[in-house]
Formats: sequence, C-alpha cells, structure tokens
Amino acid sequence: MPVGFGFSAGDIAIAIGLLSKVYKGLKETGGSASEYQDVSEFLRGLILTLQHLQRLQVDCCDPSLVKAIQALSEAALKPIFELLEEIKEYDSSLRAGAAAGQFRSSFKKGQWTLRVPKKIEKLKADITVKLKPIQLLMESESLYVYFNRISSCLSL
Repeated sequence: MPVGFGFSAGDIAIAIGLLSKVYKGLKETGGSASEYQDVSEFLRGLILTLQHLQRLQVDCCDPSLVKAIQALSEAALKPIFELLEEIKEYDSSLRAGAAAGQFRSSFKKGQWTLRVPKKIEKLKADITVKLKPIQLLMESESLYVYFNRISSCLSL
C-alpha cells in the first residue's frame, strides 16, 4: 500500500536547487557578500546622480523641464531608499571587512541569497521605468540646445 506523504522527485530537485543557490551565496568571492557590496555601491552612486539632477540650475534650461526632471528624480529615489533601508540589516555581515561571527555571517548570506535578488530585479525594472522619462527629457533639451547653436552659426 503506497504512503500518502513523503518526498517526490520534484521536491528533492527543488531542495537540491535551493541548497545549490545557498551554497553559491556563501562563497566569499562572487557570493552574496560581493553582490551586496556591488548593489550597495551602485545604489549609492545612483542616489548621488539623482540628487544632482534634483539640484539642476533653472537658468541653464527651460524651467518646466528642470522641474519635471527634479520631480522625476525624486520619484526615482523613493524605491532606492526603500531597498537600501531594507538591506541595511545585512550590512554588519556582508559589507567589506565585516566582523560578524561565522554563523551569523553565513546565516545572513543565506538570507540575502534567498530573499534579496528578487527585490533587486524588481527595483531594476522600477528604476528603468522611472529613469527613461528623465533620459528623454535630457536628450530633448540637448537636441534643442544643439539645433539652436547650429541655427545661430548658420545665420551668421
């Protein structure tokens, strides 16, 4: 008589995949600590760039364009700050030169590997959507300035 509970081949395959994923995350080079450091550095750079865009000078271009870029930059910063706040708990274990104990560090690396990559992918998609209008506005202003310079040179 067959048993109504137990592990199927699919369950075992999922468990092996999960263990493999956690093992890769525990590696010192290319593992979750490296990924954490890369993500943190990239997000901080992106924050600085967006904050710079928020401080654009109104006298350099169309004021409505500047206001639009400032508003879009502010909207793009919100999900970045939210993710940074969320991943702050991993800092003591995953940052460069972290002094966390081996067990705690391994636990945090495993947590990172299982929880955070999906959040990072979602943020990438959200940020891409939010940065595209900023890019288009800045390109349109660059083209406008370029064509004005050409037309002024041609009229000389």
